[in-house]
Amino acid sequence: MAELVGVLGDAEMFADQLRRQAEGLGQLLVAWVGGLAVGVVYLRWEPADEPEIRRHLHAVPLLRHLEVHPEWRKRGVGSRLLREAEARLAGRGFRRVALGVAPDNFPAISLYRKQGYEKWPQPDVKTAIDEFSVMVKDLRR
Repeated sequence: MAELVGVLGDAEMFADQLRRQAEGLGQLLVAWVGGLAVGVVYLRWEPADEPEIRRHLHAVPLLRHLEVHPEWRKRGVGSRLLREAEARLAGRGFRRVALGVAPDNFPAISLYRKQGYEKWPQPDVKTAIDEFSVMVKDLRR
């Protein structure tokens, strides 16, 4: 974990994801280049925290905290992490995947659209600390 925190920060988030992974609730994928962690994404197959996502996307896994180190953006790292995450989820029998993205994070939205994600027809989700748009992809295509 020290390698992840040293490059990407947020020790608390990684500790939580690794704990959940140990409990069989998801999987943390890490992109490595020469021993350096340059990107991550967490595959969450436990139910979503947000009630509207649980209601409309019941049993749909979520991709959480896709992050690529700034020096490694625009080099295909995020796209490769998405493809690997989708392949692993499809291998587990999931038919769809969802993710949340800040409505003003245009580079991320562009990446997700290029990878086949579509905005769901429900309103953006608002929590106590943020607001995000939900995007969904059919893994059977």
